[in-house]
Amino acid sequence: MWPRKSPCAHGAIGGSSPAANSAHPATNHPGTSVLLPAYTQNQHATPWLGPLLAAISTGGVIGGILYATIDWKAGLWRKYQLLTLGFTLPTTLLFLARPLWLLATLLLLAGLFVTPLFINAFLLIDATANDDTRIEANTWVGASTDITNGIMAITIGALAQHHRWDTALITLTCCATVGAASAILTSTGPAAPPSSGTARVATPSAASPPAARPPAPQPGPGAAHKPEAAAVTGTDPRP
Repeated sequence: MWPRKSPCAHGAIGGSSPAANSAHPATNHPGTSVLLPAYTQNQHATPWLGPLLAAISTGGVIGGILYATIDWKAGLWRKYQLLTLGFTLPTTLLFLARPLWLLATLLLLAGLFVTPLFINAFLLIDATANDDTRIEANTWVGASTDITNGIMAITIGALAQHHRWDTALITLTCCATVGAASAILTSTGPAAPPSSGTARVATPSAASPPAARPPAPQPGPGAAHKPEAAAVTGTDPRP
């Protein structure tokens, strides 16, 4: 009925909806924000923590600017599919991201699509939802995101506590794979439903001009001479 970001795909990185708070959607990413501090500490690479956490937000800023400046002719549903694929494909490689430089690169690439994906989602809601469901649809964008963020934070936190880094990265990879598959299998989407206001049908009103009357019959050939004849016969010929 309205677009919902793939919960598992979004939970792989996380991010609160712009409708839920004024922060950038990539600034709150429970999946990676729980994993990264523990992982960098375990690797004795705490200087990497800042750049890793900033990678998604940096990509989001760049992606948002590009989305606003590039004239993209595709429809909203097509954009939604492509942006979801762009968001999830880098994270499907997280299971390989034991090197910190590779992890930072993948997070930056995924972040490029975060802001455009949220923008497109809300535009898609405006284009497809009617007045009765628009508020609920916008609410679900944030609610579904926050629910999955909480689930991912608990899951990744439990794995990080036991230093199961490979399992944590594979979990994020599986979530991203589900999101990519859903984007590929999703159809173009339904046509926009009519708004709650009924369309006005043009009906003739009292102010409408009256229909044109058919032209009066033209006089015959001899009719033009009748007045003249009457005038002649009405004139006294006598002096």
